[in-house]
Formats: sequence, C-alpha cells, structure tokens
Amino acid sequence: MHALIELREQIEDQLIHLGLRSGKQVVIQYKVLNSYFMSNLRK
Repeated sequence: MHALIELREQIEDQLIHLGLRSGKQVVIQYKVLNSYFMSNLRK
C-alpha cells in the first residue's frame, strides 16, 4: 500500500514540475491513476 502512496506523491511532484507543458494528457493520466488508487484503497 505504501508503494502506491509513494507513486502517487511522485506523480503529484512531477505534475507540479511539468506545469501546463503537457497539461491535458498528464491530467487525464493522473485522474485514471487516482481513481485506480482510490478503488484499491476501498478494498
């Protein structure tokens, strides 16, 4: 479980660094991963 949390934090850091450079694609990937993360959290 901790690995998933670390992965999510890394992705959030990357989003901050990327800014809006590749905006929409990154946001979509993040939303997919975030929903995957949340569904795993409920199990």
